[in-house]
Amino acid sequence: MSKKCWLFLDDSGQLSNNGTHNYFLYGGIFIPNEKKLNELRNKINNQKKFLGITKEIKGASIKKKHRKKLLQVVKKIEDIETLFLIEHTPSLNRVDFENHYSVRMHKNYLVKRLIEQLHNKNLIDDDTFLYIYIDNEALSSGIYKDSLQNHLNAYYKRSNKGAFLKHLEYTSFIPSFETQFKVKYIDSRSELLMQVADLLANTKYRRYKLESKDGSEHIKCPLVCLKLPKQFRSGKEKIV
Repeated sequence: MSKKCWLFLDDSGQLSNNGTHNYFLYGGIFIPNEKKLNELRNKINNQKKFLGITKEIKGASIKKKHRKKLLQVVKKIEDIETLFLIEHTPSLNRVDFENHYSVRMHKNYLVKRLIEQLHNKNLIDDDTFLYIYIDNEALSSGIYKDSLQNHLNAYYKRSNKGAFLKHLEYTSFIPSFETQFKVKYIDSRSELLMQVADLLANTKYRRYKLESKDGSEHIKCPLVCLKLPKQFRSGKEKIV
């Protein structure tokens, strides 16, 4: 029987070269089973009520004390993992920022990098059914609705001849496994745990913008924190 896991992802910053954003970031939470899914949802709901928050949790506008309390809820629940991927956009030279399709495919590539980290850390395997929820209302329909899901369900499988040949050639970089994927683009207003992903992504982004009192010290120690491209080391270090 397949085990069900969940990955909630939100982005912060901008994947562009317009000079206004130097970073693009994915942040989110990995939840290993339905029991932990319900535990997190219930505890976040209870904390919202205790703090008197009646509207959607928005990382960009939440009060500092509320940010702290909600992040501490995530921090205290065992087996729930936080994940981040940060790109220094001025260092990217293979993305055509003027081409929406190129930008979309690059975002799909970043999601794959996070999935591969989950596999490398033995959190997903051949018996896993992984639900991936991504906050992006604009991509919830049309040509993008199923493209990532279909791609993921073919890309890693040993039974896919084209993927298998690619794995043989790039075996050091591309793992091979049989995880099943269900991808859904949703509006964060309709999903509480997507709001948690928004809070995590925004908090980490504030750190890379070097904002004072960004609240990042309250984030649970990340299971994954990828920095791309390779020469990019840290938001508080120079690009070398």
